[in-house]
Amino acid sequence: MNIILLGAPGAGKGTQASRLKRKHHFVHLATGDVLRLEVSRNTEIGKRVKSVMERGLLVSDDLILEMIEQQVQQAASRIAFDGYPRNISQAESLDKLMSAHDRRIDKVILIDVGESELIERICGRFTCSQCLTGYHTQFKPTKVDGVCDVCGSTDFSKRSDDDVETIKSRLEIFRRDTETVLPYYDQKGLLYKVEGRSNIDEVTDQIEKVLGIV
Repeated sequence: MNIILLGAPGAGKGTQASRLKRKHHFVHLATGDVLRLEVSRNTEIGKRVKSVMERGLLVSDDLILEMIEQQVQQAASRIAFDGYPRNISQAESLDKLMSAHDRRIDKVILIDVGESELIERICGRFTCSQCLTGYHTQFKPTKVDGVCDVCGSTDFSKRSDDDVETIKSRLEIFRRDTETVLPYYDQKGLLYKVEGRSNIDEVTDQIEKVLGIV
């Protein structure tokens, strides 16, 4: 089974993909993670990606697809694509790639969350600088104020782009580009919507019911 998790920034795609990896042995495939991995490993593709990024350019769809193909070839079983594809061109290319490797996209799940809640979620995120454990000022604060639950560090960081104006811009890009992918999969009978405003466990339950797994 190969699935796609779609949703606006902050909808919880990464969290749910990680749960599917841990509970049901999916390969969690997020393009951002793949990009960083290839660069850190200094692979041939990673060198090309690094060169593009150092020049302040966007990594092309073709280069991203090349990296995804490597991951698909290495995946023994289930794949959960996290936030990819982002547009119709990528969706069509992914279909061709999967078919070339005797695979297919079985279901596409949209995690639906309203804009005001997305902004609240993203603005409250922060991370332990030492062990990279993620927290939230409202939904997941540290047990002891200013101290990481996992490693005891008092050093935390916050993404520079987690501010209201930047988030609104990212949401606009999502609406403009990624939401055009929804009718593409809906016409194929693959699109399912889950209520993303529920708590994390309830969203997981919804996704598992869509996939028919427990």
